[in-house]
Order: sequence, then structure tokens, then C-alpha cells
Amino acid sequence: MYRKGIFLFIFLTSFSIISNSEQSTEKIVDEMIKKDFEKIEEIEKQIIYDEDGVEKTGDTFRVKDGKNGNIIINEDISSSEVIVNSNANANSLIFENNANISSSKEIILGGKETFQKDKVIDEVHYRKLVYVINNKEITQKGEGSALDLNAPYVHYVNSENSVLKGSLGIGAEKLAFLDNYGMIETLSFVSQNTGSIINGKHGIIKNFKMAGAGDLSLKNEGTINNGLFVDVNTAVSRIVNSGTIKGELYIQNTDLDINDDRESIFLNTKTGVIKDASAHMMSVLNMNFQNFGTIETENDFQLYALRGKIDNNGKIKGNMIIEDPSSNIDDKKEEISPLRVNLQNGVLEGNLLLSRKGFKETIVTIKSMDNVTGELDSTEGDNDTLRLIGEGKITDSNKFKEFEKLHLDSSKWEFINEEYKVNNEILVENSNPSIRKAKLKTKKFTNNERSTINVLEASNIEVEDKFVNKGLISFLNSKDNTSNLSIKGNYIGENSKLLMRTYIDELKSDKLKLDGSVNGSTGVEISNPNSTLDKRMKNKLKLIETKSSTKDAFTLLNSEYGIYKYGLNLEGNDWYLNQTYNMPIIGIILNSTNNARNEFNLTFNDHNESIANKKLWTKLSKIYSNNILSGDNKFNLPIKSNTSNIFMGYDLVESNIKDRTYKYGVFGNVGFDKANNLGKTNAFGLGIYGTFKNNNWYVDSWLNYMYLKNRIAIKNELRYINHALKASLEIGTRGDMYIGKMRLHSSHYWQLIYSHIFNTGLKYDEDVKYFGNSNIKSRLGTNLTLFTHFKNINPYLEFNWIYDTRLVGVRVEKEEYLYNNNKNTFELKWGLREMNVNDRLSMWVNIVHRFNEAGYRANGAEFGVQYKLR
Repeated sequence: MYRKGIFLFIFLTSFSIISNSEQSTEKIVDEMIKKDFEKIEEIEKQIIYDEDGVEKTGDTFRVKDGKNGNIIINEDISSSEVIVNSNANANSLIFENNANISSSKEIILGGKETFQKDKVIDEVHYRKLVYVINNKEITQKGEGSALDLNAPYVHYVNSENSVLKGSLGIGAEKLAFLDNYGMIETLSFVSQNTGSIINGKHGIIKNFKMAGAGDLSLKNEGTINNGLFVDVNTAVSRIVNSGTIKGELYIQNTDLDINDDRESIFLNTKTGVIKDASAHMMSVLNMNFQNFGTIETENDFQLYALRGKIDNNGKIKGNMIIEDPSSNIDDKKEEISPLRVNLQNGVLEGNLLLSRKGFKETIVTIKSMDNVTGELDSTEGDNDTLRLIGEGKITDSNKFKEFEKLHLDSSKWEFINEEYKVNNEILVENSNPSIRKAKLKTKKFTNNERSTINVLEASNIEVEDKFVNKGLISFLNSKDNTSNLSIKGNYIGENSKLLMRTYIDELKSDKLKLDGSVNGSTGVEISNPNSTLDKRMKNKLKLIETKSSTKDAFTLLNSEYGIYKYGLNLEGNDWYLNQTYNMPIIGIILNSTNNARNEFNLTFNDHNESIANKKLWTKLSKIYSNNILSGDNKFNLPIKSNTSNIFMGYDLVESNIKDRTYKYGVFGNVGFDKANNLGKTNAFGLGIYGTFKNNNWYVDSWLNYMYLKNRIAIKNELRYINHALKASLEIGTRGDMYIGKMRLHSSHYWQLIYSHIFNTGLKYDEDVKYFGNSNIKSRLGTNLTLFTHFKNINPYLEFNWIYDTRLVGVRVEKEEYLYNNNKNTFELKWGLREMNVNDRLSMWVNIVHRFNEAGYRANGAEFGVQYKLR
């Protein structure tokens, strides 16, 4: 007897492998087949066969009334009679063939027709189950079916190497199940409820028809010849082909209620081959069609569907036609969800023809030109969307025809040379399409956020309604020096952006031409090829032409380049780029020059204290200043500066002869400055100094070189270098006066500091002249120190009058602007001196105030340390 354990082993092993494969759909079908198998097995277990359930006359068997018959054939039979006769009153039949059986009549006779009141009644024989196992060969030589199996439950097994020559008819009211691992010449499979068929790897079915009013599942791993005909009417079919089907496919499941969401599945796996057919047809309501293998037809593959998906992940050879099913649902078409035709992972060697009408949408997806070798034609359809993902180049306007919508989705496609028409809308979403000498024509065009339209050569876009730009239009990738984009129709910018190239020295740029009204908000960013934007432009440059434009339709996003500032102005209906000088940036440049002259300086008091002998000394300062850049035309620009300075020096030689001291040393200094939170300066310097002093007077001098790195943090960052060379000579006299037990020390001095700043500013043009990089600074002042009898409480006071022979400034187009426009500056310092921690370490601290009549104000602090090494 046929062993079910063999089937279970084969089926469950296959199911385990499938469950780990990429085709999850195959798993769904296997689950349905497994469920049907478990049900038929449960019914079989319920049947107890009667020992006297069969009567035999010659080579003919008959199951008795009300009995469960078990017939096993172990010897060959060749007969001219029916082998198993019918009996409408029998319960169940199990028939196992282990021999060669042949007859000129039916091997197993099914129902018989009787007449009642002129009506034909097909009486079903066997009230419960018919279970047939063929392990060898059954041959029917005459007319009729070799096996005519009718019962509420029918299970037929054709084991490996078994043969059924003749016709197999299966009719089941509740469940039919067929396992074929051999050869069946003709199969007619009908189930009024559910049914499952497995055609195993070595199974062959030469002629195959499957029909019924219930859901049917088919898994073909072998070969089906002469086509596959499936008509399920009011149910759905679930078909998996991993073998070979030769001939025409005809599948129809269209009599369902349109609200029934069950899917009709057709899966052709990677090993599946369907060939040798002139045409194929599949008509269902809710389609789940997936091809991973090969499907070939000489002509057309017609697919009729209301909704669902058609996925080609393999190869289809022939034209694919997507049409309406024949169901009468015209009043409900718009309520039905879209049909998705996904061709992006396979190859269609032919044309795609769309002819569905009145539905919500048919969405066709491709990701390269190789997905469809022919045309994508929506001429007969009326609501079709072409969705482009991936990337490719389109050079033929006939590649896609008459689509209602073109959706570029996360893609990078290029349209070249031709005119491309889309009936209703072009939607660019998270994509980077390019246009090269092409024209895109539609009703509405939307460029969404995170999308960039690249204009590679002069191109056109024409819209009947409007062009809505929420993303980017860029000219930067064009190989030509300049390109034009013309948009015919109304333009609306929604926080969008244009990227355009400008050549200031040649007065040339990319151009956007808008033949329609312009509204909304679009930012324009000008690029700087060959660094031309930091050059002088005396004339205006047209960037955008419009038919009519609101005043705020376009704004310039990156207006600052070096010492120049750009603007975008509406004149008439056109937008022009113009240039002015960026005075705040010029002011910051002057600030770096001014600081190099004035902030990084030494005095005699900074490195001379009462501690004798060679010593290490340091000075730290922090100054906050409010500066003024002013011009003759009542121009005043405030510039706030924050300067830090650190000096550190060492006395190399100190010689004391009687009351005279000679001293020589070296020092280094670093400085940092920030101006208006934009300008930043880092300074590094080295210097030498020499001092002569006695009890009454002194001479102090130093020489200092500084390297200054400057950066102005505008969008297009500006960097430049200054070099400073400075020399100082300070002469002073000093003396003491006693007030009770306290000593008042007084110094009067005059210091001259020469400074020269090299590489002031940046690139010059003929209308910008900086001055004041050379200067002699005079510092005339006095300081007083009161030495009290309190330890380390020695108040200090200093007054200075500072005079500059030349001011820092700039001349812009004959207009002169000066930095802190006054040569006279007054300085006040107060603090504590000679705070001796011990006989080696001494400190001092000052508070600093500076001001002049032009509005300059500065406040800060100084701190010094001197340490005797031995």
C-alpha cells in the first residue's frame, strides 16, 4: 500500500527549503496545500474498512451498500469490463494498484446519469471518500475515463514511475487532493470546495484542466504538456511553478465579489519555465503574479486584473498586455486600489501595453532601460503612472507614450534631445533627474523636497497649469560654461533653491527664463567657478527673466564673497545680480590690521620689576573693545573686538655695574582676536629686547616679528595672512618720594613704536585702497606706585597719551573710511605692583581703560609674573 509517510517527508522537506527562500509567496501556497493534505489525511483515518465490504465477480469489483471497501490489485488484469463498478449507496473506497491493469472500459466507474422529471441528475457514487493509489500502470483502451472518481472527498496518488494511460476525472464536493510523481495522460480536476495538486519533480501531466467553485492550489515541480487550463469561477487559484509548462496558460478567476480581498496567486520560480505557446492569458480580480523564471510566448501575454501586483523578476519574452477583467463593475472602478506592475528586477523582451480604463491607477515601475526592451505604451489606458527608480538615459520619446503621470522616485534619470510628453503630471521625489537639450511637457510639474533637477544643456519645460518647485534646480553639472532653462507656464517656489554659475569678469551666467507668472519663495545661490565672485563687477547681470513676478519671489542666499556683497533686484519683470562693497567685512579686515599695530605691544614695566638677576617673565592681557569704522558720509559701523595676548620672555644676560644694569633677552608671544563673532585672528611672534637702567632713568627697546592668520567666517569663508614687523624705543626717568613710612615711586616716559603690516587685506581692485599699514605710535605717560607698609599692597596708577601718526583706513571708490577716527587715545591703568610671593616670585595686575573722542572704548585686564631662576 502507498505510504503517506513518504509524501509527508517529501512535502515537508520541500516546505522547509522554501520557507528559507526569497519567494515568501511559495510558502503561502505550501501552507494551503499542507492544510488540505492534513484534512484529507484526517478523513482517511476516520474510515474503518469492512472485511466483507467488497464483492467480486470475475475481474469486476463492487463495494457493497453502506460499506467501506478496500481493494488491492497485486496481479495483472486485462479485461473488457469495468474493473470497479459504481454503487451510489457505498460509503468509501480505497483502491491500491500494484500491477498492470488494462481494460477497454472504465477502470473505476464514477457516477451515472438518471432522469427525474426530464432533468438529468448526476448521482455521486461513494458517500464519503474515494482514495486511489497507483503504484504501477493503469491503461484504458476504449472510450470514457480510465478513472472517474466522485465523492465528497477524493485523494489520488500516482507514485513515482507509475503510469496512467487514459483520462483521470476527479470530482469532489468538499476536498480533492492529487499527488503525481509519475505520468498522467489526461487530468480533469474539479472541486466544488477546495482542492490541491502536487505534480512532483518527475511528474508528467500531458493534458491538464482544473476547475471548480472552491479555492484551488497547484504546485508543479515536474512537467505539464499541452498547456494549463484553470477556471475557478467564484474562487481563487494559487499556482506555483518551479518546473516546466509547455503550451498555453489560461487562468480565469473573475466571478468573485469585488470586495473579496483574496489573492489569485501565480508564482513562476527561478527554475520555472513556461514555453512553446502562441499566447497566454490570466484574468483575475485580485492579482498576485510573480515571475522569477522564464515565460515565453510567440505573441502576447494578456493579464486582466482589477488590483494587486504583477512582478517580473525574471524574463518574459513577448508583449505584455494589461487589461480590464470582464466583470461588470464600472460604477465602482474608482474605489479599487491601484494595480502595481513592477518590472524593475527583470526583463520584458517586448512591449508593455496598458489598456485599463476608469480605475484609480496602474503604476508601472522600472529602474533601467534594460527592464523593457520595447515600448511602454499607455495609449489605450487612461490613468497610468510610470514610476522611474534607479537610473538611466532616455533618448527616444517613443519609449513611453501617453502616460498620465511620470513619477521619478529616488532615481537619477537623464532626458536627452527629444520632447517627452506626460498627460497630467510629472512628480520628482527624492530624485536627481537631468535634462540635456530636452523638453518635458505636461499639465503640472512638481519638484519635491530633497530633489534636484540638473540642467546639463539648454532645455525646456512646458506646463499647462503650474510648475511647483520645492527642491533644487541646478546648473552646476553642465559641461558648458553657461546653460539656459526655459519654463513655459506659471512658476511657484515653495522654499526652493536655484544653483547658478556666474562669471563676474565676463559678465556671464546661467539663465532661468519663466514664461508665466512667478510667485512664492525661491532662494538663489550663485556659485564661484574660477573664483570670479571675489572680483569687481561694476555692471548688473541678468539671471532670471519672467513674464510677471512678485517682489519677493527670489532672494539671494549667499551674498558675501570677500569684500564684496551681492544683491538680487527686480527691475521690471527681470531679476538682476548687482554688487556692492561689504563694509562690515572690510571693517573686520581693518580690525586685524589695527590689532597687529596696537594690541600686541610691550612696555618697560611689563618685564622689569625689583627682582634682580636673570629671570623668566610673562604678561597676559584680555581687552574688550568697541571700535568704530566711520566715513565722510556719516557712515558709522560698530565693530566689537575681543583680544587675548600672552608674552613670555627670558633674560639671557644681565650685568650690574655699580648702579647701572644692562640686560638682554628674548621673548615669544601668541595672540587671539575675535571681531563681531565673524573675524578670527591667531597671532604668533618672536622678539628680542634690551634694557639699560640706573637709579634715575632707563632706556628700553625691543624688536618683534609676528605672523597673523586671519579668518572671516562668512558662508564663503575668507582667509588671509598678515606679517607684522615692530620696533620700540622707550626712554624714561624715575624717582622716589617718601610720605611718612610709605614710598611713592614715579616714572615718566616716552615710547615710540614703529610698525609695518605686510599683506594688508586681500586681493585689491582699483577702487579699494588700504592705508595705515605703516605707523609710528607715540606713548607719553607717567605711572605711580605707592609702596605701603602692608605686605604686597602696593597700589599702582598709570596715565598715557597715545598718538598715532597714521590711522588705519580704506579708500573705497574715492570715499575714505577710518578705523577709530582719531589719532589721540587716552589710557588709564590701575592695579597692584610687586606682589612678592617670596624672594624669587613676584606678580602684578592692572585694570585697563582706553578711549578717544571718535567713540572708541576699550576695557580689560593685565596680569604679569616674574620669576628669578637663581
